[in-house]
This record gives sequence, structure tokens and C-alpha cells, in this order.
Amino acid sequence: ANPGKTIELSLEENRAERGNIGYLDMQRVFKLYPETIRAKEAFEEAVHQAGEQVNLRKAEFLRMRADLTKLQAEREVLSKSAVLAAQSPMGLPSSTHTVIGSLPGFSLPLSTASALPLSSATSAATPLIVPLPPAPPAPVSLELRALEERIAQMTRDLGKKEAEFKDYQASAEKNLLDLENRKSEIILGKIHKAVQEVAHKEGVSVVVDKGSILYGHNAVDLTEKVLKYLKGT
Repeated sequence: ANPGKTIELSLEENRAERGNIGYLDMQRVFKLYPETIRAKEAFEEAVHQAGEQVNLRKAEFLRMRADLTKLQAEREVLSKSAVLAAQSPMGLPSSTHTVIGSLPGFSLPLSTASALPLSSATSAATPLIVPLPPAPPAPVSLELRALEERIAQMTRDLGKKEAEFKDYQASAEKNLLDLENRKSEIILGKIHKAVQEVAHKEGVSVVVDKGSILYGHNAVDLTEKVLKYLKGT
């Protein structure tokens, strides 16, 4: 065999027939196909709408987080107020009783004892002990307890809302990816059908992608012919 001669590729469906090879710039055809352009515009609109829904849910989630931060700051203020109130010198005495004087055999209310002469209030043998009323619960403590409950509930709600947001965002991204794949499959199916029709008309038995060949003669380039077929011109 002479190595200088070109090799004639036989594409026989049977031994009596030969075929021709054509090539196609698939990327160019896909990009310039009018239906691809319409599908791209529709997909961009779908992305925009999905983005708006994600942003709305994200804004709701961020508002809840901001509200929780405010409640936590309020709790810090109340906690400091409770500590200061407990340390204040104006607070109630730690003892539950007070001695105001001594009278023989009985005790008098504080107001009555204070009205007696000093000698009467202090000369008796029995100390006069007046019980103090029990201290009422500090309102700050009750408010702080209620605030703690609100913070705990909002923390649970926020965790649930965050999980829902992440699930929705992942689902939206998956739906967009599925939509893009479906549209691409439909468009590629139509292009392949057009390639078959053009190849049959041009007498071409095999069509390969332009990116897969090292050299191709313009005479067998089917790119523009397929585009005209797809555009209906």
C-alpha cells in the first residue's frame, strides 16, 4: 500500500453503496436556534420569579432573627436592673421582724408604739417585736421570666423557619435545574431531527460535530443549512 494516498472511508449500509460525511457546528446551531432564544428568555423569567419568592422568605426569616436579637437585648437590660435592685440600699430589710421597744405582756403595732412616750416604749421588760409583711415578688423578676419564655419560643420558631427556608431554596434550585434540562432536551431533539432531514436531503450518511474533527471542507459543512431549516427559511 502507498502511504501517501488518502484513505477513502466507506460507509456502506451494504456492499453496493457508499456514503458521505458531513459536519455541524452544534454549539452555533443550538445558540442561534430561535426556540433556544425563546427558551432562554422564559428560563430567565422563571429564575427571576423564583428569586423573588426566595427573597421574600429570606426577608421573613431575617425579620424574625432581628426580633429575637431585640428580645435578647431587652433581657440583658432587665437582668441588670434586677441585679441593681437587689443591691440597692433602699430595698426591704433582710429580717422578717423588727424590734421597736418593749411593753409588758403584749405587742403594739408600729404606728401605735411610735406614738408612745419614749420612756413607755423603752422601759418595759418584754421586747416589742412587730412582724414585717412578706415581701411581694419583684415585678422585674416576673417580667424577666415572661421574656425568657418568649425568647425560648421565638428561638424554636426561628430554627423551624430557617430549616423551611433552606428546604425551599434547595427545592427552587432543583426545579430550575430540572426545567433547564427539560428545555434543553426538547431543543436538542428538534435539532437532531433537523440534522437528519438536511443530511438526507444533501446525501450525507454521517454527521459529526465540528469540534470533533481536525479538518473539514466547507462543502460538507451543514451548519447554515440546518439553521435555515430550523428557522423555516
